[in-house]
Amino acid sequence: MYKYSRRTANIATIIGVINWCLNFTALLLFLAIIIIGIKHRRDLRDISLVLTYNTCFAALLTCLVSAVMTTSNLSNGFLTFNLTFCCVWGLLYDIFQCSIYHSYYLQAFYRLCRVVFYKKKSLVSYSFFIMLVIGQWSFSIIILLPPFFLNWYVRLPTDQYCLVPYTHAMAEMYHILVLQMIPLVFITSTYIWITVFVRYLSRTPSIVLATNQRQRNIRDLT
Repeated sequence: MYKYSRRTANIATIIGVINWCLNFTALLLFLAIIIIGIKHRRDLRDISLVLTYNTCFAALLTCLVSAVMTTSNLSNGFLTFNLTFCCVWGLLYDIFQCSIYHSYYLQAFYRLCRVVFYKKKSLVSYSFFIMLVIGQWSFSIIILLPPFFLNWYVRLPTDQYCLVPYTHAMAEMYHILVLQMIPLVFITSTYIWITVFVRYLSRTPSIVLATNQRQRNIRDLT
């Protein structure tokens, strides 16, 4: 029994080290993408680029928080020394992860504005999407605060950090809804709208819409 427990612990340690290395590698990758993009891209007011940076920034923060949690798990469990701090760190992980998913529907909305509402210049303005990015982060924070105040975040029995346990059915349903279902429904609806619009244009000749505009619409879908 002792040998079995020790072998299991060794396997868990190896998996933890691999997980930490993957998180650190991903962190460096996202950081490099942001730095290289800013350094070599002259037009920093490019909306598509800003939305890409937004996703990369959320992914970078997620990898950073995850790496710290893995480090705590592999060491003396420093995150669990203070339960409130431990729960806040778990909340940050979920907020950053939530921001990744929600950043994708901003990209989908941008394509919708470029393709369907291309005549409304206010919908494709730089300042408008900056406000949307700020709103997306604020929304991610607000919708994940209730689980924190409801004390759904606890120290996991097998790990040295705090998260919402998978055994908490109501909490998991809430997380699935706000982290995955809301972005998925919005993104799916948006691309269905774009697809229907483009197919309608291909079947109905339009005098107002020029050929080059139609080609740009199709390009924005790729």
